[in-house]
Amino acid sequence: MLPKINFASLFWVMLSLTACQTTQKIYVVRHAEKDVAFQGNDRMRPLNVQGHQRAGALYQRLAKADIQKIFVTEYLRVQQTADSLRIKNRIDTLWYSAKDAVLSDNLEKVGVQNKTILIVGHSNTVPDIIRKFGVNFETKILPDTEYDNLYIISRKKGKVLRFEASKY
Repeated sequence: MLPKINFASLFWVMLSLTACQTTQKIYVVRHAEKDVAFQGNDRMRPLNVQGHQRAGALYQRLAKADIQKIFVTEYLRVQQTADSLRIKNRIDTLWYSAKDAVLSDNLEKVGVQNKTILIVGHSNTVPDIIRKFGVNFETKILPDTEYDNLYIISRKKGKVLRFEASKY
């Protein structure tokens, strides 16, 4: 005689196994267009009109991406780039230093290793961030004229499954 199967237990085991095999999505962008006429501390340099429009376009592109955390630097323009998404979708935001592109090493420490996240960086930090996640990314610095690049890294158990570069 076959043993009775407790379907509730089987369901929870299957759910646990599925959760362990979650594919993480990491969205990486450069901040939107900055106000080059701003006179003052560069950390307080805001977005210009086009930058605010671009931030709105980023919101439209990622509004339904189920982002659970956003990472921004101490620069106002970086924070403003993510503000629409952060405010409208009520997403927790964590700060990282613009001088420290080892963010990928710290994801486990902040408990987002299996979560969908957005990282907003700078023209000189985005390539390093992408490489830190294990992507073979040849670009050393993004051109000053490019603000609409969206990089998507899909990974499972820390290994890159897919990398795509698109525009938003």
